[in-house]
Order: sequence, then structure tokens, then C-alpha cells
Amino acid sequence: MLGRNGAGKSTTVDCVAGLCAPDQGRIRASFYRHPADIAGLLAMLDLTEKRNTRYRRLSGGQKQRLSIALALIGRPRIAILDELSTGLDPVARRDSWQLIDDIRNTGVTIMLITHLMTEAERLCDRVAIMHDGQVRGRGRALLPLGVTA
Repeated sequence: MLGRNGAGKSTTVDCVAGLCAPDQGRIRASFYRHPADIAGLLAMLDLTEKRNTRYRRLSGGQKQRLSIALALIGRPRIAILDELSTGLDPVARRDSWQLIDDIRNTGVTIMLITHLMTEAERLCDRVAIMHDGQVRGRGRALLPLGVTA
């Protein structure tokens, strides 16, 4: 963007990034050439009714699902989900696990970072076990620390 001081360059960028709302007009921006269908993504994540809800008003589970939506909006082949179910109640955790299954079924590879053994057992095809910054085990089944595949 090019313009003199006060032309609105920074304000426009802030609006595009969602840091402030435009005083007038409408901003429609995409960081992806072929973004996912937003309505379909919201429906898959059970967020359609929350489409216009501010982030701070979402529940913990809704915030997690929104983070998944943001990870998927660009139609990635691989999505990295870090501590997906941390802080979720058991029902929301189970729903998140089902959601991961649904996403995998669309052909997206999920790289899941977790400290929950049950989550890894339930969701992962392959695992790598980390300890002190090093991979200590890997394979198709969970292996004890110090054992390599």
C-alpha cells in the first residue's frame, strides 16, 4: 500500500487483520487463492450459529473449534493441531476427537501434538514420542520410552 501519512494505510491493514472494524464500507480479504467454503466449514465445526459472535464470548470448546476452522480455511493438505483438547470437558473432548476423524476423512493429514496417551491412541495412525527434546520412540503403535521402532 502506498499513500501519504494519514491516508489510511495502517488503519486499512488493521481492519483486514481484524484488529479494528471499518467506520464505513466493507472489507473482504482472503489470504488464500481458494479458501474453504466458510459456511460448510462452520457447519462441520458446529459454529454456524456463532458466526457473528466475538471470540471472547465463545466457550472453550467453541474457541478450540474456531482454531481448527482457522487451520483449515486455506484448504491445507496438512493441519498442525497443538494440544487440541487441553482444558476441554470430557464431552467437548470426545466431540473434538470426532471432528478430527471427520477432517481426516476429507483427506487432510493431521499432525497432532498432545500429552494425552488416550488421545494419541484414539486418533493417531503413527506416533513419535518425545523426551528431553528428542524422539525416543516412533511407529504405528505406542512404544515405551527408550524403545525405537
